Amino acid sequence: MRIGIGLPAAIPGVDASSIRWWAAESEERGFRSLGVIDRLIYDNLDPLVALAAAAASTQRIELLTTVLNIGYRQNALAVAKQIASIDQLSAGRLGVGLGMGGWPEDYAASGVSMQGRGHAFEAMLSTMRDVWKGSVTGASGSMPPLPEGRPHILLGGLVPAAFRRAATLSDGWVAPSFGLEMLREGAASVRRQWSLVGRTGSPRVVVERYFCLDRVSCR
Repeated sequence: MRIGIGLPAAIPGVDASSIRWWAAESEERGFRSLGVIDRLIYDNLDPLVALAAAAASTQRIELLTTVLNIGYRQNALAVAKQIASIDQLSAGRLGVGLGMGGWPEDYAASGVSMQGRGHAFEAMLSTMRDVWKGSVTGASGSMPPLPEGRPHILLGGLVPAAFRRAATLSDGWVAPSFGLEMLREGAASVRRQWSLVGRTGSPRVVVERYFCLDRVSCR
């Protein structure tokens, strides 16, 4: 088991400039990863911007999105380039957990329908992989490829189709923070799908849990 810690990027009222200090201190204290969650209509920093700041303040610790919601981020090329930029800034320390996003108000504000999200998600991921492989070209040449296996991709979701995607299209699953039983059932489902599609080894499972350090922190 590897224990990481979340960046304070989605805590209303927190000084955004503390991200850099928090990241550096977390690395110094021995945490294995820095995670960040995603919402659109909310008092939080954009997760990719927060991780870029963390990348510039650290040397070794893994950077994770748990998860980045791409359902309403419709330009797959732009998102892929942002992700590739953080991967390069961090020298390959980026792990990208991707999800569709389940908040209807975020979709409504973006003018994007929630219908057909699964198909759109898979299409976006395919395009993003083309970018990372250097397969997308233009008048000035191709978008430069990342080294093979970068970025490290995980997928979220709680339905059978999501477990299949995690097993076939990524390196593992990002579990929600909804209780131990859901974690156990979801991890078992992803592992079954992993075996069914003939993959070797085991899927990576990442789970987040919220906690308070003291009563003041919980207010």
